[in-house]
Amino acid sequence: GDGDGDGSAAAGTGGGAAAFTLRSLLALSQAKAFDKRTTVLSYLVKVVERDDAPLLDFGDDLPTVPTATRVALNPLERECAGLIKGRDRLGAFLDEIRLAAPKVSVEATVSVEDTK
Repeated sequence: GDGDGDGSAAAGTGGGAAAFTLRSLLALSQAKAFDKRTTVLSYLVKVVERDDAPLLDFGDDLPTVPTATRVALNPLERECAGLIKGRDRLGAFLDEIRLAAPKVSVEATVSVEDTK
């Protein structure tokens, strides 16, 4: 659950995503903004419409939410960590090869006779 008891959240907390509960959205839709008439939620929507309108298309992403909630993040994090470690080892190995390899200078010359 999300700690509020309603068992719903719009996003997980992994990967920098921020979560919110349906209860917190309800509170934003009821709380009045500075003018005592506009709700905080209405004000936020107006700000987003003005400053970042494509953000309002978040509904296009909602069909993937049920699938995403079934993804176990710990195995993915371990796999990514292993890939990063392997990449770093490969980089170190390539650095060793570069240092150990003799400096070779190859000049290629092509004469008119070679192209006949």
